[in-house]
Amino acid sequence: MKQHLPALRLLGILILALSFHTAPLSAGELLGWGSDSSDLLTDKPGLSDFVDLAIYYEAGFGLRSDGSIVAWGDDQDGQVTNAPTDTGYLAVAVNYNTAFALDADGQIVGWGGDDNDEISDIPAGMGYTFIVGGYDCGFALDSDGAIHGWGADFDNQLGSIPVGMGFTKIATFNSNVYALGADGSIAAWGLDDYDQITDTPTGVGFLDIAAGDLNGFAIASDGSIVAWGRDIHDLLDVPAGNDFVQIAANENIAFALRENGTVEAWGNNLSDVVTDTPTGGGIAKIFAGSYSGWALLADPQPPVTKSAAIAKLQKEISKLQKKAKKLKKKGKKAKSKKLNKKVKKLKKQLAAL
Repeated sequence: MKQHLPALRLLGILILALSFHTAPLSAGELLGWGSDSSDLLTDKPGLSDFVDLAIYYEAGFGLRSDGSIVAWGDDQDGQVTNAPTDTGYLAVAVNYNTAFALDADGQIVGWGGDDNDEISDIPAGMGYTFIVGGYDCGFALDSDGAIHGWGADFDNQLGSIPVGMGFTKIATFNSNVYALGADGSIAAWGLDDYDQITDTPTGVGFLDIAAGDLNGFAIASDGSIVAWGRDIHDLLDVPAGNDFVQIAANENIAFALRENGTVEAWGNNLSDVVTDTPTGGGIAKIFAGSYSGWALLADPQPPVTKSAAIAKLQKEISKLQKKAKKLKKKGKKAKSKKLNKKVKKLKKQLAAL
């Protein structure tokens, strides 16, 4: 017989799962692992007051506790350099090369690439409560929980948006899109070449949803993980357990957060994104990039004195210099050069203190 969570615990998990974009758990530091393409890991901001993160491929957008946005990584369409510099933003999202944010009035702003009218066609008005970036498109929920979409419509992901109100979250990566209803039911539309739409689970009580390249994921009412669609890299072979509270996915990888703050990872282990997933607890929220994983630590890091910060940087510089020297002796010049590049950036940080 299937065991269900006690009512109070289930309610707590439901509140937690539905509050990730509008009321993050706590400010904290971002942790990243896996692919360092476009220096996404190397250039990760060392701040400890982040409340949310948006990442799709090779650019990251961190939302700080004052509502300001920090951007880094790939900037081919100005999605990093053109990020807003003011404060008060409520949420941030990104697709390939276009980023979006909700301002204090719930208006949607966008910057970066506009090849498919991802910026030109942003819906007007105020009171939006949720945004997410898709395959050269964007989706948002208004104050009634109705779904709005704009940008590219490659697989009818805009033309077949479900009508109705009361939706609480949207998840998309490729052209398969999922929305979580107020009753925990899942609506699905768009690309269906691996039955990633047809096989979407029915019923109610689902707590969270995520979209991979050609598959979908959800957390059921009993805290277990459900997956459907293409079973590449054993993505449908999900971790066991009934204590999951959040799920995140990207191309061919997935991460799930347990109640105790630990993270499970599965899928394609390119760039060691699965095997390098941090162990232990202390994680408040998880995110999936393009073969990179990200986590928001549960508590802000304690204040660091200037002398301690200098000592920490000096130690890291010395460590990297020694490692680069050893790699060069072994003939691994490319890896040595990459480490020396990191050393140069750390030295700049040191000089600024």
